[in-house]
Amino acid sequence: MVTVDAETTRSSLAFDRGRDARTIDCEHCHRRTRRVMQYITSGPGGTFGVCFATLHGDSDVRDVWMDVILGTFGGDDPTDHVTFGCHVVATGSGDPVITAVDGAAVFAYRPIMGRRLTREQALSHERVDDFWRIVDLMLLSDPEVHSLIYA
Repeated sequence: MVTVDAETTRSSLAFDRGRDARTIDCEHCHRRTRRVMQYITSGPGGTFGVCFATLHGDSDVRDVWMDVILGTFGGDDPTDHVTFGCHVVATGSGDPVITAVDGAAVFAYRPIMGRRLTREQALSHERVDDFWRIVDLMLLSDPEVHSLIYA
């Protein structure tokens, strides 16, 4: 289980550029849902990661599927990119349940994704802590994600 460390997350990561939020037809569940995309920075130096969060809140279960791309951004070479994934389920009584899953499993492959990590690869990857920090940031600071999970 991941524990959200609000102080560490807020002091080291921030949202960059414009937030993109739209209603979409979910490729996985075939329902209308919300998708949020946030660019993440870590101090000066440009984009640190990109997070795609798909919010499902129109049933008895309130959950978010997140995919996070980490790598070197700003050029045309995504060969060092890796994509992590997780599923976040609201419990209604405090901390959500967060589980690592295969990265971008429901999306058609695009080169920006780099290598899509399986759950097992993600949990042992050298950047797994960066991934969890971005998940924490989204849960704490993105208004739609926070509202859905902690409502």
